Amino acid sequence: MIDTAIKIEDHDWPQWFAALNYVHEFGGIECDAGLFEQAEFLSQLKAGGIHCTHARNLIPDDVPGILDTAQRNHAVPQLYERLYAAMDTACSVGDVQSFSMPFRLDRIPKEEEDAELRRLATFVSRLLFAPVNHAFNLLVPVRLPRPFPSSEEISRAVRLCATARETPADSNINGDWVPSDKRSAFKNGIPSICLHIYPDEGILPDFNSLDLHLLQPFLGMLCFHYNVNAGETLFDDEQEQWATRLKEHGFPGTVVFCPDQCPPEAIDSVVTAARTWSNFYLPDPTQE
Repeated sequence: MIDTAIKIEDHDWPQWFAALNYVHEFGGIECDAGLFEQAEFLSQLKAGGIHCTHARNLIPDDVPGILDTAQRNHAVPQLYERLYAAMDTACSVGDVQSFSMPFRLDRIPKEEEDAELRRLATFVSRLLFAPVNHAFNLLVPVRLPRPFPSSEEISRAVRLCATARETPADSNINGDWVPSDKRSAFKNGIPSICLHIYPDEGILPDFNSLDLHLLQPFLGMLCFHYNVNAGETLFDDEQEQWATRLKEHGFPGTVVFCPDQCPPEAIDSVVTAARTWSNFYLPDPTQE
């Protein structure tokens, strides 16, 4: 079954919560992980019974840079403990099912690619041992169209996920890990890829294209972006086609509708449109 969610703007979350009241088409919301540091957000999330399908920017800056800083300061265990605490809060209160963070994979020099992907794979593998109350996934974000023609973001993301799935958590990362009594005894999920799609930036390949064929075994989430303030939207026929193709391929993940730069006065109409798109992803009754 394909779950659906809708991205909410961080600064307008009260208006989004009001618009989503009694809306049952979506499995949850997608929001910035930083919102889980706000007491009022946590209170209203719990009171409204709203689930957070995905929390982005668990680390708001680029992951390699944060790791470099932690290693220089001999603070790798403290980094894990801080992230574990943030993930525990998000999972406990918001029922978060997945997290992501910016890996900036295109910035890795070619000569450092193998070593850096192994380091990042170990980091991802260890995060999956966060002591939370339910399983979750860690997602590596990539985008289509590609950031630039020679971008290797997608192929590197595939390598990162494949390596992280096979990497033991005790692999060396140039720093100590947290003590065993402060982490889970087992992995809570699997590393997967979150594909951010920007339809208005150009012609996109279909699900049988080279990029998506490469991604398919690792694909955990698709995010369809559109700039509401610029008059962009998603189209019913395109969403219906995506839904049909994803169901044909047995996609087991989540589709997120991402209305970027959405003014408050447009929230109600955006939610109404997304409810229609969400229905396309429901299981076909004739196939059950």
